Amino acid sequence: MFPEENRRLTMKELNYLVTEFEVMGRATRRTMYGGQAIYINEVVFALFIEHYVYFKVGRANLKDFKEIKSYPLIYENKRRRIVTSYWLFPSEICFQTKELLRWAEKSLNVSKENQKPKPMKKRRRLLPRSYIPEA
Repeated sequence: MFPEENRRLTMKELNYLVTEFEVMGRATRRTMYGGQAIYINEVVFALFIEHYVYFKVGRANLKDFKEIKSYPLIYENKRRRIVTSYWLFPSEICFQTKELLRWAEKSLNVSKENQKPKPMKKRRRLLPRSYIPEA
């Protein structure tokens, strides 16, 4: 069944998926890693690379992906192979809205849990308007 029968998705189908994700929040996508990153409310939870969808995997949903015999996205840089925490998602589930959203919700929760807090921006001290530097 999976992943040998997983078929490549078109950009039109990706647009459909992003539209389906709108029920979870503001869904957007951006170019990333030679593909597209899919976000809900500014949290990336899925990737679209080489016409395949990969969902974020962690402790909460790893068992689900292993049960369907999925595997992680792996790429090579100049020095070594990198195994990511994004696992191949079955294309046949992409068009079963309830199932799709169930899997997506779990991946979004994993992404939120693993999100590092953003460093606080340093506030610039403003000088009063009457300040004129000496020349």
